[in-house]
Amino acid sequence: MALDWRKFGKLVQRVIKFRAGVSKTPIKADSWEELIWAVMVTIYGQDQVKWDPQSHRKGVDLTAKINGETIRISAKATEIKHGHLSLSSYRLTRYGQLQEMLDFIREQHTKQIDVYLVCARQNVDNGVRYVVFKIMPKDLAPEPLLTGSNWTKTKDGFVLRDDIVEKVGFSCRIHVVFSGARDDE
Repeated sequence: MALDWRKFGKLVQRVIKFRAGVSKTPIKADSWEELIWAVMVTIYGQDQVKWDPQSHRKGVDLTAKINGETIRISAKATEIKHGHLSLSSYRLTRYGQLQEMLDFIREQHTKQIDVYLVCARQNVDNGVRYVVFKIMPKDLAPEPLLTGSNWTKTKDGFVLRDDIVEKVGFSCRIHVVFSGARDDE
């Protein structure tokens, strides 16, 4: 990937530190996207970085064209609670079957997104601490996670089986939000 991650990391750290010092509001989804955009524009120029703050497009939040290569970034802002990082990502309610959901995730991770940039905040004694993660899509959706038989149905969705959790190194659930009346009500 053509992006200079070392330079990006140093500048994003400075901008987060500055922002945390002048704002009482935590860095959340929109402000994290804007922060990434500002850092990328500073490094590569405004004509190389595309971000639409009004877009609610699935998956890709920003794109950057660097040395002829387009990099598609999905920005996620979250919290670290009790030592766990929790990511919420997909809008899967339009799919009726588990395998359709998993196929959509596969598509996002293999053809749509090049990198996830996650800004996680953690409450500490003297305020808020931010940790930034660069995560490759294949690491968030390894093949065992994309296999329907590796999931167990629950009352409100699906959960990745324990033996698969051990294999991939993290737990995962799909929470299905029902709209309107349900058959079991």
